[in-house]
Amino acid sequence: MQNGAGNAAAIDYVTFSYVTRYFPEENVGLRVLQQTIAAPGLPLITSLKLDQTQLVLLVVLMQTVLYARR
Repeated sequence: MQNGAGNAAAIDYVTFSYVTRYFPEENVGLRVLQQTIAAPGLPLITSLKLDQTQLVLLVVLMQTVLYARR
């Protein structure tokens, strides 16, 4: 995502924490966008290059999908 090849990714907590701790330069330009509730799941991260409108649209989309009644 740092080179613009993607807009968002789901990365497991163990991997993200490992990279953050031992290879912090790999996380430059990234941020955690959303996290799932405290249960097995993946944090959702996105590039710092996304503007506020894109972030809001992603969050609304995720909330719609995650919390939609079935």
